[in-house]
Amino acid sequence: MTLHITTGAWRIFIIEDYDKAINDFTQAIQLKPNEAGETAAIKYGSRGDAYTCINALDKAIADYTKAIQYSPAYVSAYTGRCAAYIENGDLEKAGADLEKALQIEPDNEIAKELAGHLQEIDGQNGQKTGNSFCTNCGKKIEQDWVICPFCGTKL
Repeated sequence: MTLHITTGAWRIFIIEDYDKAINDFTQAIQLKPNEAGETAAIKYGSRGDAYTCINALDKAIADYTKAIQYSPAYVSAYTGRCAAYIENGDLEKAGADLEKALQIEPDNEIAKELAGHLQEIDGQNGQKTGNSFCTNCGKKIEQDWVICPFCGTKL
């Protein structure tokens, strides 16, 4: 039954009926409240994605956090929560999640894209988070570096 609901939630998510997807993911979570591990993490992370799509960022962050508790190596939860933190203006927490995502999966394209976005925000508003990332490889760098020592990109 849970698989059917989860599959249905994904179909609804794809057609952008996020409220229905949230309801279906919630139902899937409630059907197996003691479920743990990666399966539970994916359900919470997916519901977090749907919450992000409707700009319910606090709920999204809570679900991504729960997903990370169930599966600490679940990169999608870190990148999802990073994006939600960026939207909320919490660049310090966004940077910390981005760094963790890149530690787990250094070549993650979403994390690299978020690194570039975080750098751009930092440059536009003059707010320094203390977290600088190479826009090419996504690795954490010092803010005053002019060339990334990891990939050689001019910064």
